[in-house]
Amino acid sequence: TKATIILSEGLLGVDYDGFIKGFKEKNKNIIVAGGLAGDNFELKKTFILLNDKIYNEGSVGVSFTSKKLYADNRYNLNWTPIGKEFTITKSSGNIVYEIDNKSSVTIFKKYLGKQIFDMDAKALPDFQLLYKEGLTIVARTPMQRDGDAIIFAAPLKEGQKVQFGFSNAPSVLSGSKIIKNIINKNPADAVYIFSC
Repeated sequence: TKATIILSEGLLGVDYDGFIKGFKEKNKNIIVAGGLAGDNFELKKTFILLNDKIYNEGSVGVSFTSKKLYADNRYNLNWTPIGKEFTITKSSGNIVYEIDNKSSVTIFKKYLGKQIFDMDAKALPDFQLLYKEGLTIVARTPMQRDGDAIIFAAPLKEGQKVQFGFSNAPSVLSGSKIIKNIINKNPADAVYIFSC
């Protein structure tokens, strides 16, 4: 096996990062890609499909296996960290209660404006929290307010250093052009692209 794509439900609070890290530890030479199911920010129920069955928990994986197969993966976030660095000081799974010992809502209002939670918080995903994992910038998407806490699409651990992130179309497109140039040097028979 050269590569695998793993898709999981997105709301049950399972340790998705731990699952992927465990998979990678046992399969160091296999490229892993995938993501979590969403429900358009309703945060009620997500589904994954396998053949003619629909599931609301678990994961589905596809492996790509061949001695002749060349597999590669690229990641294009191209969000820019902005402002000061914060510390997650209280969290449980994907719910962040405190940042720098203040409520998450207080921090978001202070730095992004009180109106950030107007219109049922639909603007929240535009201001993700970013952190570095090795050389990779990882984004955590705020999904919804829960009292003074904020629910994110994936877990954030206590002690994690984060910054607000900002994205714009030219930045994302420039990253896409770099990936296109890399692919052109090693032409592909198939390309799988997804946005999460």
